[in-house]
Amino acid sequence: MVDVANETSTEKGIRLKNYQQMNTKITSEYLETGFVVDSILFDMQFRDIPIPPQQKYLDSLKDHVKVIILNLYGAYSSDPEQYVAYLRRSGGYKKKRGYQGFQFGYQNVRKVTDFLKNFGYIEQDEGCLDLEKGESHLSKMRATAKLIDLIEKHKKVTPDMIKTDTSNEEVIIVKGVNQNPNGKKKSKMAKRR
Repeated sequence: MVDVANETSTEKGIRLKNYQQMNTKITSEYLETGFVVDSILFDMQFRDIPIPPQQKYLDSLKDHVKVIILNLYGAYSSDPEQYVAYLRRSGGYKKKRGYQGFQFGYQNVRKVTDFLKNFGYIEQDEGCLDLEKGESHLSKMRATAKLIDLIEKHKKVTPDMIKTDTSNEEVIIVKGVNQNPNGKKKSKMAKRR
């Protein structure tokens, strides 16, 4: 990995351009992935990070850990230097109507990513808003050797265990507008003569 402590701002900009967006539909049904998630949750509990006792909230936190870990591992598997971009602000996680699948929540994203950063599982570069240039940058994270070691060596997870879950995707059917060859819309009501 690159020595980020001694890099120039140009080098940092180039390094942070190597990223993929967070995929909230990433999943794995393998036991090995569950073992990684349980290990992270156990470590959170061991380090006195508040874990909700209610099953509904615990399940949500587990889903957040799973999606974040799988994104980090997927990025690492394609390029060990690659980051995963995500939002750290509360306004970025509004619940979508009608969508029944997993949705990120601000508090759990912050709880999981802050824990992973503070205990050496990820490197993180927090996003910013540059008012002078009129640009904003997403926060980015990537797996450290500690996380990859847990995933690959201790829990035996492999990249082919990860998939994208499309079971909750909404289908929208758009009806087209019939047009005459001359480009005018057809009237639904025919004029009587």
